[in-house]
Amino acid sequence: MKTKSRAEEIFDEALKTAMSIEDSYSRKRVLKDIAYEMAKARFYSKALKASSLIESRWWRGWAVKDIVSEMAKAGLFDEALRAAEKIEDAWFRTVAFKDIAGQMAKAGLDVEKVFEKALDSIEKIEDAGYKAGAKRTVAREMAKAGLFRKALETARSIEDPWWRDWAFKDIAGELAKAGVFDKALEVASGISDEKYRTEALKSIAGGMAKAGLFDEALKIASMIDDRRRRAEALKEIASRIAGN
Repeated sequence: MKTKSRAEEIFDEALKTAMSIEDSYSRKRVLKDIAYEMAKARFYSKALKASSLIESRWWRGWAVKDIVSEMAKAGLFDEALRAAEKIEDAWFRTVAFKDIAGQMAKAGLDVEKVFEKALDSIEKIEDAGYKAGAKRTVAREMAKAGLFRKALETARSIEDPWWRDWAFKDIAGELAKAGVFDKALEVASGISDEKYRTEALKSIAGGMAKAGLFDEALKIASMIDDRRRRAEALKEIASRIAGN
């Protein structure tokens, strides 16, 4: 208990010192970092108060997003959701909801409503690149949670083809991990970017090898044009066969 009190005192001193920094950029960055360390030490309320000292909406959003992520890791989902709702920056709010949903999925909880909050936040993002990137990360987290249909819907709604292919690559990989190989191949075949299609096929071959489907995995590996990635896929298949 004394150790925790001592840490709290030193965090307070760190905040006072940070507030006295004249350079605006340095002050915002240090305050963000202190708030995050407070959250890692489970001083969540103090961390949120510290984040409110940051005058920049962007840096403040980053700080609260990090705090929310730590809350979610600790299973404090209701508190994390309330904090995430208050993030002004739409991109950081989206990421916060995505992180909460990911932790809730690991705990076996229903996450569809939280993902809907993430998707609603995405629509408030003005920058097209940030919006596409946010959709990609949310689609990937949906796939990790087993929400493949919703993940694919989200990926298809990405206007930028590069980000869309990246999302499909992620989803194909998660489908392969789940053993849904036919759907994974279908998704991979729709990827126009050669690099992402290759990575998707490599993931599928690895997933098949892990499932003991060695002949099928070799067929997929033979479809990989990139020699380095084909060699990596073959190496993984051989290792699985050797360890079988």
